[in-house]
Amino acid sequence: MPYSVTRYETHDADEQAEKLESWDQSYEQLSAGPFAGSLVEVTFDSVRLFREKTTQSVHQHGSPGQGAPSFFCRARVVRRSALARFGGRHRRYD
Repeated sequence: MPYSVTRYETHDADEQAEKLESWDQSYEQLSAGPFAGSLVEVTFDSVRLFREKTTQSVHQHGSPGQGAPSFFCRARVVRRSALARFGGRHRRYD
């Protein structure tokens, strides 16, 4: 099965959001300091998997492209506690 792997390094929260081309995504940096992020995207036919990292806390808002199914895998949270909302539901990660 053919596939492709794309890697990005980013230096701004808006740049990070723009790299997820198939998503309508926006980020707002919440913590102070320089931003650094990365994104690895693997594409198999019409399936796209991605993993992203950021050095700062961000508020993410967005949705997948029109008609695209999506699945969310829990993020590794660096802080001891975090509150997230995904798919309209609140989640607490301790």
